[in-house]
Amino acid sequence: MPRPPATLPTPLRDRAFTLHDGRASGLTGARMRASDLAAPTSSVRVPSADEPTVANRAHAFSVALPPDTAFSHLTAARLLGLPTPRPWVPAESLWGLPEPELNIDLYAACGRWLARPDFVWRRQRVVGEYDGDQHRTDRSAWQYERERRAGLEDEGWSYVEMTSLSLVGA
Repeated sequence: MPRPPATLPTPLRDRAFTLHDGRASGLTGARMRASDLAAPTSSVRVPSADEPTVANRAHAFSVALPPDTAFSHLTAARLLGLPTPRPWVPAESLWGLPEPELNIDLYAACGRWLARPDFVWRRQRVVGEYDGDQHRTDRSAWQYERERRAGLEDEGWSYVEMTSLSLVGA
């Protein structure tokens, strides 16, 4: 059974932080990949317990953006509570699942790292992976994904492959 991750330094416990800030606070790369942190982007970590709301996601992205950057269009409208051009349909209405956790590390029962899927519905033991066209055209990417899928399924996870067509109208 894996050891629980070390406690985060106080300034990082309750907020999104960049990998740079994590290293400056003494965190190792392994600590920033621990299961109690989610990775909404490749350079940002947030406590996994944070509810994945639009506001929390926007805040997580904002810590890595230049100061003169702003959210626009649908994201800005949702953050400000403004009407959007069409109703926003939560995932649970589309597929019968709650909002997923995003890009979190999953481990086998023995503690071996399995994957960092795009979407994770932990309680339902379902992972979703968005596969761009390179997963079809690059043989090594395709083979890697097949092996990763097999590892997840061996550990009891259901695997849902998504492409751009899966998300049309979502």
